[in-house]
Amino acid sequence: MKKGFSLLCCLFFSINLMAQTTGCLVPSQNKVYTDEGNSNYYDDDTFTTNACGWTPNTSGTTCDVCVGGLNPGGNCPGNRVKIPGFEGSFTMVLCPLDDYIPLLLLAISILGFSYLRRKNKPISVIR
Repeated sequence: MKKGFSLLCCLFFSINLMAQTTGCLVPSQNKVYTDEGNSNYYDDDTFTTNACGWTPNTSGTTCDVCVGGLNPGGNCPGNRVKIPGFEGSFTMVLCPLDDYIPLLLLAISILGFSYLRRKNKPISVIR
């Protein structure tokens, strides 16, 4: 039971450790695009979205996300849509605890089931 609780705590703390990324933030999509080409263009295939929001650590220059991908030279072809964003380093804003209730219920159920199963094992009689 103690091992399961420790594992659950480590899971939530590890979310905080992975909560920082660098790239192009598009606030309207709540995504940080991380695959950079040339001239502040980012590919629309590689992004991070597992957050309720993002707060800037360092932000300054503008960037564009090229919908449909970059060409082999790392540039956005002229006929592609470019979504404006902000380049920098961003920290994930974690969702409220209410969003984790299904995960917590599942973890508690599994731990409780395994505890009861071990506790109710039949006792062998020595003859």
